[in-house]
Amino acid sequence: MKTLSFLFMMAAWGSTFGLTQINISPSGSDTAGDGSKSRPYKTLAKARDAVAKAQAGDFEIVVAPGEYEFSQGVEFFGAPFKGKSVSIVGQSSDGKKPRFVGGVKIPSSELKKVTDKSVLAKVPSERDGVLYSIDLKKHGLTNYGKMHQRGFGSPSRPTPMEAFLDGNPLTLAQYPNDGTRMEIGRVLDPGFRRSIAAGQGAYKPKPDKNIRGATFECDNPRLGRWASAPDAYISGFPSAGWAYDEIKIKKIDPSSKTITLETPHCYGVYSNNTKGLDMKDPASWVAGMDVCVRGFKVTNLIEELDADGEYYIDRDNGIFYVVLKNRPAGDVPFYFSVIDSPFVSLKDVDNFKIKNLDMSAARNYAINARNCSGLSIEDCDIHSGGRGIQITGTSQSKRNKISRCKIYDLAYSGVSISGGDRKTLEPSESSVEDCEFFDNARIIPCSNPALSISGVGVAVRNCEFRRHPHITLSHSGNELVIERNIFENCCMGSSDMGVVYTGRNQTTQGNVIRHNFFTDILAPHPDAIVCGVYVDDGSAGQLIEKNIFCRVGNMGRAPAFGAIYVHGGGDNIGKRNVFIDCQSGMSQEEWTDEKYGSALKRESAKFYKEVDANGELYKKRYPKLQLQLTADYPRVNYVEDCRVWNTSLTMSGKIHLKRNRMLTPNKGVTKLDIAKVDSWTLDDVKRCFGDDPTVKEAMKGGFGVRRK
Repeated sequence: MKTLSFLFMMAAWGSTFGLTQINISPSGSDTAGDGSKSRPYKTLAKARDAVAKAQAGDFEIVVAPGEYEFSQGVEFFGAPFKGKSVSIVGQSSDGKKPRFVGGVKIPSSELKKVTDKSVLAKVPSERDGVLYSIDLKKHGLTNYGKMHQRGFGSPSRPTPMEAFLDGNPLTLAQYPNDGTRMEIGRVLDPGFRRSIAAGQGAYKPKPDKNIRGATFECDNPRLGRWASAPDAYISGFPSAGWAYDEIKIKKIDPSSKTITLETPHCYGVYSNNTKGLDMKDPASWVAGMDVCVRGFKVTNLIEELDADGEYYIDRDNGIFYVVLKNRPAGDVPFYFSVIDSPFVSLKDVDNFKIKNLDMSAARNYAINARNCSGLSIEDCDIHSGGRGIQITGTSQSKRNKISRCKIYDLAYSGVSISGGDRKTLEPSESSVEDCEFFDNARIIPCSNPALSISGVGVAVRNCEFRRHPHITLSHSGNELVIERNIFENCCMGSSDMGVVYTGRNQTTQGNVIRHNFFTDILAPHPDAIVCGVYVDDGSAGQLIEKNIFCRVGNMGRAPAFGAIYVHGGGDNIGKRNVFIDCQSGMSQEEWTDEKYGSALKRESAKFYKEVDANGELYKKRYPKLQLQLTADYPRVNYVEDCRVWNTSLTMSGKIHLKRNRMLTPNKGVTKLDIAKVDSWTLDDVKRCFGDDPTVKEAMKGGFGVRRK
């Protein structure tokens, strides 16, 4: 009987060359459908169930054009999918991919102009548009998600409900609207400090059992407007320039001009006014750092609902409010994110493919995979939600590939991929190729990289990264390759950070950063410190070669920031790079032997538990590692065969210089021609310096997405 049922299903679904197709469509039915093209299922979950019940083979879930609203994610876990290769493939129509929507769609025709006087009394009288509302309860929406502290040092959580107009994210009501931040005045109580923001060797704060938020002064006449806001938050940099945080306001006292926070920031809160610091208090040393980006805005309060595209959700009454200068046509949709699980979750499955889909308006990852091999994610657009793709695992996570995808407008991070085995140095053979990343980390702009890679043998090739505010590509592991990518206008919203970043682990060796183009990596303030490639806190053995850096980095008040910056470590090699209009090419901030030795002790578990740095494998593969794990290791870095234009090759550190030269402009190109370049492009580099052999070598093979 089971055999006859299976044969019947196969006949209904259709099979071509051994591939069984199961169809889903927005107009299909999970009860009356059978998965055939003429009678498709309605949901991915139903198609998943059909594959799980079938015998081993190759299956393709064909996703017809249209939109699919998800109330919960779909899991492909383990045993039911062993011996099967599964594909989820979208069919385009008029150039549009099928869209997975992680929430509810409501047409703009449901907008009602607000006339309630009690509401109008709360919002600013001067608004850049008309105030509208939608009753979310009427459309079955009751789960609005919870606002919570999120940022540096906080647990990773899904976003609360967000609102999108025709797929584009709207802005939660805030002040100021122009991207600036209010200054933190006198700090009456910095709050509980979990640690002190001074990097490796940081002093521990004084013992304090009183877990509390900070209280500080804010001299702004709008405080009175915010005093009764029930769920308002500060959002910004309360301390260091890498530690963005979003914290609920507990109390506002307009008479004393003070704000008290409900929970602490991990480093405590520091004032923008650094005069009269008590330098006997180690925590005060940090107060003078990154003042140029310190400050905050207030968010999530109807009292500041005044700019075009701003919204507020009254969670008590289930009402959505929005200010719009131009009312959209009635069929233009709003989307409200609901699901906090991924659209597709994979675990312990092999040979799985996801292709040609649009995924948006989810509150968590779009795709999450663990311990998978042979996973392929192709030609997908993932946007306007929480996070993008996460692929995790060690030796089981192999030969996974993300290609030709667009990752953009996400609240937090874009893609995270790991694989391989660091103990055995078995490579994952995984890669991210020909993908575009732009405008991500739009809610929490720190510690949310566009792309993170880790493990062994992961490659990033021919990708393009644009307009990312903080770490753009984070890497940690061995034999990682970052090549032929473009980084443009990145790391521009913070301080003490780099576009491509690694740190705090001398055993992460054998990594290569080559043939990349960095342009317009500039600081948000003259005192802010940013760089293109950051090798942080004692890390060693990175090869950075044949890259082109144009207007990259800012030293600010630091001794050694530039296009490439090494913090404490050695044996990092900058070779055959090109530096154009950079303050500094490659520099190092030196550590004392005492500081370096203390760091080695703190991080020892990484060297002798996560991997065996004393084992024969690591000794053979990385012969200098044993020296690098000693306190008196000399920590010299190398700059060789590089070319510079209007750039100081190095500003600080133990830097061994060899065969570096000034660039010579192409014939017929004058210094005035070069000075007129406002923003360096690859065409500009080729036009001005393309005849130089080092430039030619760096540009060989091209940069960025290989478009068909």
